[in-house]
Parts: sequence; C-alpha cells; structure tokens
Amino acid sequence: GVKKAGRAFIPKIPEFMPRLLDQLTAVLELLRARRTDEYGATMLGKAEALLEAVDICIEYLGPLLTPYISKIAELALSPVFIDSKHEELSQKASRVFVSIPKHVPPRIALPTILALYSSVEGLGDESLQAYYLVLEQVIRRLDKHEFKVHHVSIFAGLLQGLAVRQTAPSSIKHCERAEASCAHVCLELVKRLNDSQFSPLLERLMEWAEAKDVPCDVSR
Repeated sequence: GVKKAGRAFIPKIPEFMPRLLDQLTAVLELLRARRTDEYGATMLGKAEALLEAVDICIEYLGPLLTPYISKIAELALSPVFIDSKHEELSQKASRVFVSIPKHVPPRIALPTILALYSSVEGLGDESLQAYYLVLEQVIRRLDKHEFKVHHVSIFAGLLQGLAVRQTAPSSIKHCERAEASCAHVCLELVKRLNDSQFSPLLERLMEWAEAKDVPCDVSR
C-alpha cells in the first residue's frame, strides 16, 4: 500500500490514481441509481473502503496529486456520499474533502477549490457547507505572499456565493445557511487584508450590491 511503499509508490501514481477514482465513480453511480437493494451492505462497504484509500493517498501523496484534486473533490462532495443517511459513509466523504487543505499546498488547492463553486452549488446544501469549510481552511493556510497573489480571486468567488438567492439551483433548499457560511469565509478573508487591499475590494462590493436588482426569493 501507499503507507508501506512511501516514495517508491510515486512512479505508480499516474496508473493507480485514475483506476482508484474510476472505481469510486462506478460505485457512486450504482448508489445514485439506488441499486443498494441489489448490492446491499457490500456496495456501501466498498464505497467506504475506496474513500478511505483516497484519504490515505491525500495524506501521504498530497502535493503530488495536483492532476486529481478536482476529481477527488467532486466525488467526495457528491450528495450520494456526503449527505448519505449512512453516517460512516458521509463521514469518510467529508474526511476526504477536509484532508485536501491539510495535505495539499494551499497555492495548489485554492484554484481548484474556487473553480468548483458552480458545480458544488448544484449538489445541494450539505455539499456547499463542506465547500465553505474547506475554502476557509485554505485561506487560513495561505502564506503572506500567496494571500497577496490570490485575495482578489477569492473575493470574486465569494461574491458568487453571496448571490446565492439569485443564482442557486433548486438543489439549494436553505439559502440563508449558504449566505451565512459565505459571509463567515468573507470575514476570514477581510481579517487578513491590509488597508491597501481592503479599499478596492470594498468599492467593488458596493458596486456589486448596487447592481443586484434581481428580487430575492424569500421562500428560500
């Protein structure tokens, strides 16, 4: 396994990771099709084992998994996994996604996480909550230079989140939760801004707020 092989496993990554993720995708599709009656506990157990394997890979090979981070995140955030009524399955999926900022350098993880927003928004409330939790962790782990380089793109991504009532699909049932989570990450960002960084973003926020003339769907 990855643990025992250590650095000797590195040449096997290009062959091993796509196969692992393909297997996880296949199990996801079976579970999404609600074929658990046919496969029962065996399929749930396989999903848990595969997620655990992905988690181990992230822990030991994190910086080397750049080509696969987006796919890993999309799979882990699938509501089939992360919003499963089977607690152990949902916990393992959450653990995989949360492992990304712990073991993948933030400068590598951040562009992938930001690019995921539109697809995550379509996955539902629990997936979006997990998304903001991880984005906050990535922001905290950026060093001063990385933060200077990326703070504008982070802010642009958060503006998307603040517009959730106007843009979110029907999969988002609780817009107020999404807004609160996004606002919390915004505060994390603001705490790291100096005056010269904060002023232009404040102006941009005010312009954005004035332009938002689409009525809110208060039922959500």
